[in-house]
Amino acid sequence: MAMAKALRRDRWIVGNEEDGTNLYALGLYTPMFIVDFPRLAQAPPCYHVFEFKGGHMRWLVPENHSLAIARLLLERVLRRPNYFGEIRQKLARICHQAYAFGRQVLRLKVGTISDARLLSLLMRFQKLQRTIIAYGMISTLVEIPHSQFVKHLENFLADHVSKISAPPGAPEYFSILSAIPEESRQRQEAKSLLRLLQTVKKSKKLFNAVASLKPGEGSKKFLRPPGDPAMLSFYRQLNYHVKEFCWAYYGYEGPAYGIDRPLSELAQLLSDKVDPAAELKRLARERAQIRPATKIAERTLKLSAYERALFQALRDTVFMKLYRKDAMTFGFYSAESLLKELARRAGIALAAAKCLAPGEYARALRQDKKLIAELYRRIPYAVYAADSLKPRVLSGSRARRFIKSIYREEAVGDVRELKGQVACLGHATGAVKIINVAAEMGKMNKGDILVSIATIPDIVPAMKKAAAIVTEQGGITSHAAIVSRELGVPCVIGTKIATKVFKDGDLVEVDAIEGIVYKLK
Repeated sequence: MAMAKALRRDRWIVGNEEDGTNLYALGLYTPMFIVDFPRLAQAPPCYHVFEFKGGHMRWLVPENHSLAIARLLLERVLRRPNYFGEIRQKLARICHQAYAFGRQVLRLKVGTISDARLLSLLMRFQKLQRTIIAYGMISTLVEIPHSQFVKHLENFLADHVSKISAPPGAPEYFSILSAIPEESRQRQEAKSLLRLLQTVKKSKKLFNAVASLKPGEGSKKFLRPPGDPAMLSFYRQLNYHVKEFCWAYYGYEGPAYGIDRPLSELAQLLSDKVDPAAELKRLARERAQIRPATKIAERTLKLSAYERALFQALRDTVFMKLYRKDAMTFGFYSAESLLKELARRAGIALAAAKCLAPGEYARALRQDKKLIAELYRRIPYAVYAADSLKPRVLSGSRARRFIKSIYREEAVGDVRELKGQVACLGHATGAVKIINVAAEMGKMNKGDILVSIATIPDIVPAMKKAAAIVTEQGGITSHAAIVSRELGVPCVIGTKIATKVFKDGDLVEVDAIEGIVYKLK
């Protein structure tokens, strides 16, 4: 009762915001925050509310309550810097189990299994995902939405660099000391694409065939293996690429890609006159330089063993976000057939199945009429409220009234500059293009400034064209932060109101050294 009163008095804020989501996927976070996270982290339950409007999600949290959890976890890692390293090992083990389970599901003929077996597989999938998320949240909640750990390290570096007068500066050292050599699945996919490009450039016939492709033509021209040896070799290489990486950009709800996407990207690479051999060498060189650069920075800054361990803890958080997101993405991709089969047996649309909350799968299989009617009400708007130990799903007017009772939008005035957090160093000036979903990527031109609430895997092709990236949400381990560092694109994250201040066509300057975005005109 005391906690309920405290939550009502607390100020609710947006902890995160994202497109390309659904209740079926994000709903797994709710029992995790109430049950799994407290058990694994030895911390209080993390109360919160998910708001779903179509494919858009807002995660609302009580400000003081979430800050108290962040500070508790920060104090723990400050006392014992290897804490995140220990969590990293546990996370890696559960992710390994999730990959094995996913591969098992992909081999199944789900249409032939019993209802009991289908339900068992869905529950196993749910348990694995919840455990992955719970371990990942132990480091993530130190950062989102309050950036406690990152702020602590940034403040330390600013003071330390000033005291010893070590050039170039604190932002540059932070960038070096937070970099990890491990690659995301998307980075591996990009390298595989460059190797495909090498094959394309070896054959004039193949070069012309790919360069002349128009959007959507790939699956028509390359559907069957052609007789030409060079074309046949490329066909096999292309299909291997799709098999290995089709899920890399799946996110929470897909779809997995076919041959059209890599063919379209190859055509763009040819148009941009990219040298694949030189680019592969650059990527390999950058990766090889990460560990030596870290060692040099540690020596130059004369960091103590304790201070080095704290920055290793930061790198552990970055790695954990990278690793768990890839494992979760593969999990949702591999479980797609289970959800579709559930929808078929329940006699409902897939969109309705994506509105299922954890614990409702069995009722759907029984074709519970009350639940099914409720699922369709959730499609346009729903709320999953965990403001107590008994979470509940609300839809329609009840959901809207509930959100109004805890959260109010803040008015945005005439803002000429925004402050955020630097994710990737650099400067850029260009025209704003607001891109939140894949359908908006057509307006993106090379050299534009991509502005987003929070980037998602679907819009990576647009991110590759950007001169800089600016987001409202996210921290140092967010999708935008990780991808921008891999692409070497200047990036400022966590500006809170970028898509409300800027509009398409605005000319802005992005200072990704100081973390400021200026509106020029």
